[in-house]
Amino acid sequence: MNIKTFVFLLIIILPCSCKSVAEPIRPNCLLKISISRGDSLWQSVISGHEEQEAAKQIKAEFPSKVKLEYPKILDKYRAGQKPLFGIDTVRRRAIIHAGYFSDLQRVDATRAMPKMFLLVGKLLKPSFMPPRQVVLFLLESQIIETYWHLESELCLDREDVGDIYTAHFTGIHRYCTNSCEQDPLNFLVRINAKTGEISAGLD
Repeated sequence: MNIKTFVFLLIIILPCSCKSVAEPIRPNCLLKISISRGDSLWQSVISGHEEQEAAKQIKAEFPSKVKLEYPKILDKYRAGQKPLFGIDTVRRRAIIHAGYFSDLQRVDATRAMPKMFLLVGKLLKPSFMPPRQVVLFLLESQIIETYWHLESELCLDREDVGDIYTAHFTGIHRYCTNSCEQDPLNFLVRINAKTGEISAGLD
């Protein structure tokens, strides 16, 4: 095991031994969401830096051709009886439903910067699910990443509905290095109703 892999494993596997007090989420949220490492399947396919990089690419396939595992939190996001997302544990990679999504790219919302949007992928059938639900699915599946090590608390504080649906989130994410810390979150998720393009970033 090389030193990079060892350090990576220490960060994602060892529990945090300290506590961080959350700042209150603003009271006027349209919706509050908590995202946790405990609900993540990504740990089953990531055991080092190389696998972490490979996991950023999510292949679109039809679930009937592979056996997928997925957390219960995603059970509400389905296409008929088939899950939209899961982990192919045989090939150790994530799969997204090819009937509804293109190949997807995991993006890190914790590093959102002004005037920069990153392409997540495309929604092939924009009408099959309300855009807010699509965004929540991408957050709860952790395809859009909102924390480094532990968890995040998100507030949906604004929505713009039109040809380009926009959801604005603020909140905090918690992580542990030498000590446990929390940093603010501020990012947008957009879905173009005409092209199906999904992106995340900041104006």
